[in-house]
Amino acid sequence: MALKTGDICYSVQWTGTRIEYCEHVLRTIRTRKHLTYGYWWCKIPGVTWGKLSKTHGDYGWLPGAWPGFRRKHPIDRGRPYAASKLGALRDEIADLRVTIARYGADEPYDEDGGPTLGDQLKAALAAQKRMRKSK
Repeated sequence: MALKTGDICYSVQWTGTRIEYCEHVLRTIRTRKHLTYGYWWCKIPGVTWGKLSKTHGDYGWLPGAWPGFRRKHPIDRGRPYAASKLGALRDEIADLRVTIARYGADEPYDEDGGPTLGDQLKAALAAQKRMRKSK
């Protein structure tokens, strides 16, 4: 399936054992030197997306957003993120299982001594189960 401007993808971010979904929107597609790139922006209310003026219903992309919220990705390689929230969660569970196989389930996720990898895997599996039941 061809990507077009306005396509939405999702990724997972952790806050302790709580899962937050980050929505990424393909804002522009550029071709330079025979390569086609897409710029994916993380849609964060109040930071990259918000009210532009006092006009009723005037919402959009805020100017001057930090470039760290943008990712350049070649279009011919497909989507850099998952197409749905469930797909993003599935990718995160696979990554956690690989990390646990390498380092063990008792290792903390961060250096700050937060939740362990095993705790995060349990939380991710529970979230996946809840999401599948709701559909």
